[in-house]
Amino acid sequence: MTHKPVREVSFGSTTIQKLRRVTLDQNLLRNLDLKEGDSLEVVLLVDTGEICLRKKVNPVPAKHTKESR
Repeated sequence: MTHKPVREVSFGSTTIQKLRRVTLDQNLLRNLDLKEGDSLEVVLLVDTGEICLRKKVNPVPAKHTKESR
């Protein structure tokens, strides 16, 4: 028996609050290792009218060596 890979997981619904804020489920935040202050990219999928949130990964700054100075 083969299993299809999970392509979508629901974490419930949320409501737009004052100042256009939304609350994300703590299980979603934990699964993505998101913490207060982390950045998300917000993308509108025009064909479906869906909003996609993507975790932004900050690149690690390059370390300076004596040769590069």
